[in-house]
Amino acid sequence: MTAQDDQYEIKGKDAEGKGVFTDKGFVVKEGSLARRDIVPSAQSSVPSVHQRLISEGVVEEHGEHLRFVKDHLFDSPSGAAAAVLGRTANGWKEWKRADGQSLSKVKRVTRDNESPLLDEANRTQIIERHQQLQDEGKLRTKQQLDKEYALFRDRFGPSVLQGLDGEALLTLIHDHSNRDSLVYWLEFKNDDEFETRKFGSIAGGSALKFIIFRRKETGNWQAGGKQGNRPEDISIEEAITYARTHRDQLIKGCELLEALPPNATDDDYAELQDQMDELAPDVSRLAWGHKYFSLLFPDKLDDYHSPDYQRFHLLKLLVLPAEGTGRYICASRFVAAATEVGLNMNHFTSTLNSVQGGLHRYWRIGTSSGKTGTSYWEMMRDRGCVAVGWPKLGDLSWVESKKESRKKLKELLNETYPNHHTTIGRDCSQLMQFAVEIAEGDIVLAGQWHDHSWDRSCYRWVRIQFRVRFSPPKTSRMAVSW
Repeated sequence: MTAQDDQYEIKGKDAEGKGVFTDKGFVVKEGSLARRDIVPSAQSSVPSVHQRLISEGVVEEHGEHLRFVKDHLFDSPSGAAAAVLGRTANGWKEWKRADGQSLSKVKRVTRDNESPLLDEANRTQIIERHQQLQDEGKLRTKQQLDKEYALFRDRFGPSVLQGLDGEALLTLIHDHSNRDSLVYWLEFKNDDEFETRKFGSIAGGSALKFIIFRRKETGNWQAGGKQGNRPEDISIEEAITYARTHRDQLIKGCELLEALPPNATDDDYAELQDQMDELAPDVSRLAWGHKYFSLLFPDKLDDYHSPDYQRFHLLKLLVLPAEGTGRYICASRFVAAATEVGLNMNHFTSTLNSVQGGLHRYWRIGTSSGKTGTSYWEMMRDRGCVAVGWPKLGDLSWVESKKESRKKLKELLNETYPNHHTTIGRDCSQLMQFAVEIAEGDIVLAGQWHDHSWDRSCYRWVRIQFRVRFSPPKTSRMAVSW
């Protein structure tokens, strides 16, 4: 794709803009003209955006328009479109390339809705495995699911949160020591009343994943400090301020999901992602926020609370995820796939977990020396291993995923295989991947260095991402099952 391919235009009444889609958001380019008059339906949101852009020197009054005097990055395509058009807008539809294709079409957000999402093999496998899980009693009945969803809404739904404030609100949302708190139910509660692990896990990581927490040892409230992941004490008033922000954003997210139609399109979900990023950023971007919304709207959201898991399961289904980041943009694909096999979302994702297993990655390992061309495939096959060279380094079992290990490994490479610092850095990265990142359950693809039987696009990708040279003898090996 050329730079020109990722440039987009937008036109409306008294408005005309150009922009670029990036990994960080959408950039409206200098010279774009925004509409000054705001339509009545957008009076609650767009005017404040215009005022901020004026105060920051991003736009200036220019006749009947506001002119962008410098490039400006918006969090989302929809936010950028609204600022230019002076009304609420789905930027995925409104921004278009010179050839007329919408941003949604270019970035694979929109699928061909006339074609089935699942191929016949996957559809059959899912249906058969679901029946097996049902026969074995491993799935919750519809009555059980409906009861637990209703119970969760009765305890933590938006109407409940709306009626609370102060310490009562703070305790209900964020006090892990309170077994009737939202965070406890989302992460830990597993009993006959509510089995949270059946609705997608958010376990792992530190308590800072909830932004604030109450330290068990002291009873003090803490939040991330200036050092990033190092928690620091905050006052009760500060903790309550956090809780109010989270309450308001949870309520706003529920309003957005309520407004999402039952037959929502891929573009509708892309706009939902933009709206969540804009109106509920602190909670919607976190796993616990996504789980909260999925429990209240199980017919509209999947219960994979990590984008990595969402994309993993879609790819295993041979379904391309939408380009872009976020926990909501791919939900339409899960809703469509569950509908195709006639399953509710909880049964569908539980069946996928059974069929596809846990998250794993793919690695391509070369099997021949980059210098001599000697093949080591038979050794790897017969001994059930994959291996790397650099024999003078010795045993690499001491390498850990730490800065200290990387520094030590670089120094060792420089001593034993002196080379340009760029080559040393590349070799170090490859060895760190081999020693630390390859995990049990990952899949290794073994191939010759110039093996033209590989799919060409796949070969290029794996070659750039992970290229390992071999030199005999092998000093670091990892057991595999071919």
